[in-house]
Amino acid sequence: MVLARRASLGDLPSLPPIFNHCIENTVISFRLSPIGVDFFEDILNTTCAHDLPFFVATTLASPTEPSTDVEGILVVENVIGYAYAMPWRASYAAYRHTIEISIYVHPEYQSVGAGTALMDTLMTALRTTRVRDPTANPDMVKDCDDDDGGLEKADGTGRIREVLVIMSLDIEGRDGGLGFILGGDLKGLGT
Repeated sequence: MVLARRASLGDLPSLPPIFNHCIENTVISFRLSPIGVDFFEDILNTTCAHDLPFFVATTLASPTEPSTDVEGILVVENVIGYAYAMPWRASYAAYRHTIEISIYVHPEYQSVGAGTALMDTLMTALRTTRVRDPTANPDMVKDCDDDDGGLEKADGTGRIREVLVIMSLDIEGRDGGLGFILGGDLKGLGT
């Protein structure tokens, strides 16, 4: 059984092997060199600073794997994937309602529901997430009672309006592209 839950510092050492496999064996990432735990520490810090979600997918592990004590119950699990949302071009205020998501699953655990669990959990969280605009100008912020449905509050937070995903998209496949629409093709990019 695959479960998705919030990521913690203790999960981060499990993530580089997942991403490094993609760097070394696929064209999914444009990175050319393997990364370490510090890469994910930066991501966790950024997601926390912007109140954006970061999840891991887990499965039950053998008793010899590391364990986590959750509410007094010993749970033995493997981290098999991760998903997070990051601000898109955070230094540009006009993009404040746009985020990008990343989802990666360990190659040995693909097609067992980990990606679906992560996507479902991430998209559910994003429906209620409000993004912060660190450059918010109170004169430009709309009131929650405006006709636009309160896209922004006086504190400079607003609903996420756009989710950017660069992925293989099969809109005619089993899940119909998971509700995403094709915005364009990046032919030859990264080759």
